[in-house]
Amino acid sequence: MKKRILSTIGLWSAIALVILLGKSHGAVLLLTVLAVLAQHELYIMLERIQSQPWRKLGLTFGALMVLSAHYGSALGDQPATVVLTIAVMTLLGLLLIHDRLQQSIFPTLFGIVLIPFMLQFYVLLMVQSGLDSGYQAILLPVWVVAVSKFSDVGGLLIGSRFGRNKLSPLISPNKTWEGVFGGIVFSAVVALALGMLFQLHALAPLWMLCVFSVPIAITSIFSDLVESYVKRMAQMKDSGNIIPGIGGAFDLIDSLLFTGPVAYILFRIFVF
Repeated sequence: MKKRILSTIGLWSAIALVILLGKSHGAVLLLTVLAVLAQHELYIMLERIQSQPWRKLGLTFGALMVLSAHYGSALGDQPATVVLTIAVMTLLGLLLIHDRLQQSIFPTLFGIVLIPFMLQFYVLLMVQSGLDSGYQAILLPVWVVAVSKFSDVGGLLIGSRFGRNKLSPLISPNKTWEGVFGGIVFSAVVALALGMLFQLHALAPLWMLCVFSVPIAITSIFSDLVESYVKRMAQMKDSGNIIPGIGGAFDLIDSLLFTGPVAYILFRIFVF
């Protein structure tokens, strides 16, 4: 636990430093690095269950996908979708050379979609929010990350104290329905507090931010379970060991994979 706390403090300090120095460019670069590292760890896990993803090709498309969301405005409002389309056509075109649809093409594409394609929605939140460029534009994705992560915190604290009913005993035996409720409450409190601190009422009413926090919190739990399922299949406790007390990059961003798209859809429909 001590290592986890120190790693968490160190990570958030590093994230803050990168954003302070690089603003939106630093945030995009940081997200790209995390996406590539997590995708690399996922490919290692898939190899442990007898798949053979094409790592270099998948990681290249993954990095381009996140970067394009910020720098690919010439490709339209959804530039990563264009990159994904090119990736799919490239991988399927390789069927003419390699007859490895299930062995290599599917797992390579799975890694591209699960991690970089999902994470690029955080960049879209920053780009399409209509907020001023610079630090203010970064605050909305940071808000989504904090709401998602405090769902984990609330789930752990409430679940460990009051948890009785298992949520998914086959995938993650420690998660409980009581923890889910605790995670939702913690997320709503953080959504309101950071909404006021970041002055996001200029973008959406505070009550709306609290409402949005509920599906974001629930989605973060489901997102975490997806990574737990892959780790269980690969018989791995952690996706890596680059972060003491936490594990790998995939362990770090697991609960963020689906919350970015959900938050983007909510804000896109009801706010901007």
